[in-house]
Amino acid sequence: MNIDARWRENARAAMMHIEVDGARCLWFGIDPNALFNPDDRQLLLLLRTAFRWAAGQPVSDGAIGAPQLAKTLTPDARRDARANRFAFTVDRLPNRNQFGIRMTNRGGRPLMNPTVKIWLPPGVTQVGLGGDFIMRRNATLTGVPEEGACLVSLPSLTRNEDRVMKLRIVEVRPRVARR
Repeated sequence: MNIDARWRENARAAMMHIEVDGARCLWFGIDPNALFNPDDRQLLLLLRTAFRWAAGQPVSDGAIGAPQLAKTLTPDARRDARANRFAFTVDRLPNRNQFGIRMTNRGGRPLMNPTVKIWLPPGVTQVGLGGDFIMRRNATLTGVPEEGACLVSLPSLTRNEDRVMKLRIVEVRPRVARR
């Protein structure tokens, strides 16, 4: 069980996620009247990410900066990524064994060490870079197995550069048969 958000007034959980034997559950303790606030972009992002995770879709976050800061996704590195207009997406491709990763520099200066952390769908234990040489050029893939995640990094993205890469599923944990 992982607690994702806590109430401001006390330390009790407001949102958490649980994964047991490949099944994913979300728990929300949110006031329904507070849910529709079009100005609360953080809540909308949190809900979107939670439902992507529950549906077995890849979930991602990004950072830029010094290699150690970007790879650990420190709050400052994530804030820098937003401030410098680093955009990224990770989506499943029509081939269910592949994911598409897009990293884009929408800012006015080069970005150093753009990194995307991807929490993989249930059961996926290993991935590899896919696609052709151009897609894989200078990309680094680092596994984070204890979190069911991986990191994809580039040394830099120039102004207005748009990089598309592929991840392919290499290994999946066998499903446990229930009696």
